[in-house]
Amino acid sequence: MKNTTSLLSVRKVLSYPHPRDEEIERRVKEITQLGVFYIVPAGDISIGNFQILGKGCTSIVVLTVSKYGKAALKIQRTDSNRESCDHEAKILKTANKIGIGPRLFSHTDNLLLMEFLDGKKISKWLSEKILEGRQKVLARVLRQVLEDCYKLDLAGIDHGQLNPAKKHIIVKDNGYSTILDFESASTNRRVANVTSVSQYLFLGSEIAEKTCTILGSNRDIIIDSLKEYKRNISRESFEGILRNCRIIH
Repeated sequence: MKNTTSLLSVRKVLSYPHPRDEEIERRVKEITQLGVFYIVPAGDISIGNFQILGKGCTSIVVLTVSKYGKAALKIQRTDSNRESCDHEAKILKTANKIGIGPRLFSHTDNLLLMEFLDGKKISKWLSEKILEGRQKVLARVLRQVLEDCYKLDLAGIDHGQLNPAKKHIIVKDNGYSTILDFESASTNRRVANVTSVSQYLFLGSEIAEKTCTILGSNRDIIIDSLKEYKRNISRESFEGILRNCRIIH
């Protein structure tokens, strides 16, 4: 590791929310093992006076410089109810095989090192495109989101946090979307990715009514197509959802 001192200076981040010297030393070793050189202050959230990319109930996410270049580091909180990051790493590896999620570089018990994806949360992106009247762009990206969810359904991975999806999908500057955060995902429950994200995008969120208006889709017809999809997950029933959402014609 190039700069241990810089890592120790962010002790509250490494061992949030209960920094302890022993735990910090353990995590510095794990960070070194992953090939992380620096933790970089970045993001809209702060821990003390240090900016981070994200904060949840079980982990925080920071920007790093690593042997892979810029990378996102997910750090398990010391008060997390999860034993380790192994489950999320396993699910993310499986998702990566079908082209879903940020690329996982490596992990330890307490840390996940992943591809850093710079973009806008889908809630903000949707609001902007709806305001701009960008119907075709909106339809293209929403189709990609639904296609990714369909791939997850076929792979037997239920994300578990796609309704609401506003924090778990980002749209990059190049116009491609990515599903994030697989810590609550499971391969042991019935998949509901397409139906959950459709609920957020078209039916039950603050943005849903505006999305339907700009695309010209009908809520009741969408509900019927989602019911059919739940009865029979197939390409045919999935494309019925796309047509009824007015994403394809």
